[in-house]
Amino acid sequence: MNTHVLDWSYYTGTVPGYGACRAVPGEYACLLPTRYVETAFSGFTFQAPLPGEDINYLRIPHKPGDGRIAGGGQTTDNVLEWDVNHWALRPGRMWGPNAVVYGSNDVLCCAPTRDIYLLTSGWYYGHGALVAASANRANVARGIYEYTDFGDVAIGQGVDGRAVVSFRAVSGGYEPLRALPLPAGCDARFMLTDRTGDQFGITAVDLTHRLTTFFWPTLGELYALPKVGA
Repeated sequence: MNTHVLDWSYYTGTVPGYGACRAVPGEYACLLPTRYVETAFSGFTFQAPLPGEDINYLRIPHKPGDGRIAGGGQTTDNVLEWDVNHWALRPGRMWGPNAVVYGSNDVLCCAPTRDIYLLTSGWYYGHGALVAASANRANVARGIYEYTDFGDVAIGQGVDGRAVVSFRAVSGGYEPLRALPLPAGCDARFMLTDRTGDQFGITAVDLTHRLTTFFWPTLGELYALPKVGA
């Protein structure tokens, strides 16, 4: 499984190293708090300067090579998009996590009002369409939280801080959870998953070790992961 880790342990503040990757091995964007947003698209690594504030809840389009980045201003809550060579102000407000997402045809979408955001908790992109984040907030019986569900497999946070994978069983119900390889004692948050066919791009922000890890597994590699408790 291809992976890439960015270390932001130099930073002692409260803004985590938000990240996002697409289902193209090696393509990602990650906030290095107080420094810049590092991107890797089409084989080129770039450091986008910050617009005078950190950028929360990063999102990137699904299309390979697309260099745009979107997120919210840490202090202003403005919706900002890196557009080739500058941060552009976009309509809307960054009401919270998942308030901004690239949806169908990689169009940037933002919850239009705070009331709508509070009803939906924003959106994930799964099943090839926008899905209300509130629908994937928690599946206690399944043991997975803040997850992206693709029908046959869901990827998100486990109850113990691990990054977990939940497969739907052929016979009905769900298979035991599988765990992505993160350091012991991790606290995986702000997980995002992109998928194209059997290729995935998964982001996990480890608040304990102050690391952001990007995974680019295939469906088969996910299925081969060790089962939790096995």
